[in-house]
Order: sequence, then C-alpha cells, then structure tokens
Amino acid sequence: MRTKMIAAASIKTDKVDALVLAQLLRCKYLPSVWIPDAKTRGERSLASRRSALTRQSITLKNRIHSVLHRKRPPQPIYSVAPR
Repeated sequence: MRTKMIAAASIKTDKVDALVLAQLLRCKYLPSVWIPDAKTRGERSLASRRSALTRQSITLKNRIHSVLHRKRPPQPIYSVAPR
C-alpha cells in the first residue's frame, strides 16, 4: 500500500523515494521478491534459446529467399499467338 503511495506522490525525486523505501525496508513492510528455483530457470533458459534459434532460422530462410530472388535468371515471356 505504501509503495503505491510512492508512485502516486506529487513530489517525485529519487531522494524522497529512496528515503521512503529505506524506511519501509527497515520496518519490514516491503514484500520479498520471488526468485525462481533451478528448474524454472532452466525451463526459461530453454524457452529463450528455442526462441532465439527460431528467429535465426527465419532470418536465414529470408536471406536465402532474397539471394535466390536476386540471382534467378530472367523468365522467358511466352506470347500466345492469336487464332
């Protein structure tokens, strides 16, 4: 509740906010931060790596398509003879 007051305060300076946070910490009013366990960190790392590899794959495919598009030989134009 008091940390919300910091965000809503009309006087916004780092000194004032730091003082209020220090007082809340001293009185043990600040909640602790959740730190993920090793399994969760591993799963996050795996998901992040997979996402990066997917982006790299898409980038490489796009580059290959671009090169093929630029280097392809001109297509012959077939005209249909009138009947």
